[in-house]
Amino acid sequence: MKGSSTKFQPGTYGTLGIPASDNTPGARYGSVSWTDASGALWLFGGFGYDSTGNSGFLNDLWKYDRATGNWTWVKGSSIRNPSAVYGMEGTPDAANAPGGRAAAVSWMDASGALWLFGGASYDGAENMGIFNDLWKYTPATGNWTWMKGSSTAGQSGTYDTMGTPASNNTPGARLAGAAWTDLSGSLWLFGGYSNNGWEMEGVGNDLWKYDRATGNWSWMKGSQTINQSGTYGTMGTPAADNTPGARYGGATAWTDPAGGFWLFGGEQWKPPSGDRLFCNDLWCWREVVPPTGSILINNNRSVTNNPNVTLSLTWSDGTGSGVTRMKFSNDGAAWTAWEPLAATKAWTLLAGDGYKTVRAMFRDRAGNNSIVYSDYIRLDTTPPTGSIIINGGASSTASASVSLGLAWSDGMGSGVTRMRFSIDGSHWSAWQPPATPKSYTLPAPSGYYTVRVQYLDGGGNYSPVYNDYIKLVAP
Repeated sequence: MKGSSTKFQPGTYGTLGIPASDNTPGARYGSVSWTDASGALWLFGGFGYDSTGNSGFLNDLWKYDRATGNWTWVKGSSIRNPSAVYGMEGTPDAANAPGGRAAAVSWMDASGALWLFGGASYDGAENMGIFNDLWKYTPATGNWTWMKGSSTAGQSGTYDTMGTPASNNTPGARLAGAAWTDLSGSLWLFGGYSNNGWEMEGVGNDLWKYDRATGNWSWMKGSQTINQSGTYGTMGTPAADNTPGARYGGATAWTDPAGGFWLFGGEQWKPPSGDRLFCNDLWCWREVVPPTGSILINNNRSVTNNPNVTLSLTWSDGTGSGVTRMKFSNDGAAWTAWEPLAATKAWTLLAGDGYKTVRAMFRDRAGNNSIVYSDYIRLDTTPPTGSIIINGGASSTASASVSLGLAWSDGMGSGVTRMRFSIDGSHWSAWQPPATPKSYTLPAPSGYYTVRVQYLDGGGNYSPVYNDYIKLVAP
């Protein structure tokens, strides 16, 4: 497709940013690569030949357009062994650039940004070593950003608590690790070689996760100590103690559609003999911690008179792959289909008065299901009943101040909570707690008066209007 059939060829750079048929990266190894959403192929650095034919560490970034067959020199130097320009951590700048390096680790995120970690490189003072710096290249702006890690070679890792992200967590300096991107867009790193990233020369089997949203690393698995042997357990059976042995250089990594990480082979290095051991073991790492969540019915109300309710939902997957689905049940046996997440959901309770429980489950991208979360509410659709009697049933009174005898019942419902009164059926008193007897004052003129009462239960159901009458006579 392209390039020379002769070894040790220098690069033909052309003009920065301009594709041309003659453009070609020089011969090299230890580069990193990406494929973007358009299908273009990207290449960064490695150890090889610059534009003058001299060999060294390179930091040139190239893009190959498969439609035209042309390379474009996009960024970086055309001369070997360029030093890094770090700028300010977290701030993109046109002048920023990783130093020339080989055997770094790379990822591409969903936005098309290119990520780069560590490798053998030159720092800003032209010192060569192994690094733990994390970089991001944004094709839309053409700028590099130093995101994390040190600008000095040979840094040891900061491990903190396993599985817990922290701002000071950082993998030690290394080269030739294995890398994955999970379904939530987090960047994963396994193992690699360092001559001092573990405070001495050796190979690691530590597994790390970088959350792009928070900018924090989490130490997820493996040892802080170099040159660890693997714990294999039983083939095909996952176990908490299982861990691949330390390795670097040529371990192959994949991600499956369910979010599992696969690792094959690689090279182990055993000091002091310096033996190099080549592996053909195949491993799979899956997230096994289930998501969590919560459910509230009608904002935690205790009773309702309407079977149509609103569910309020929360969920979390911690440092996992991210919650993606939820499902529901009224009885714990029949469930809805899995559906996209929403903070609220309209729901219909089972028919019939009584306590109703609604259950929810959540699923993450890795396929882990949460436990069943639930909330309950009392469905009360039956109105209360009651009665009223004035002055114990007397037919007349010479006093406008009377005593109302009241009775109420809500059967098996939520209970009567309020009552109100009216002398004409149009104008009502404020709702008040139920109590009997109750003092009541009739209007001043003599004549027949009807006093009305209505009851309200905890579910918001209104009783019919009950009444009694009495004749007010002159003293």
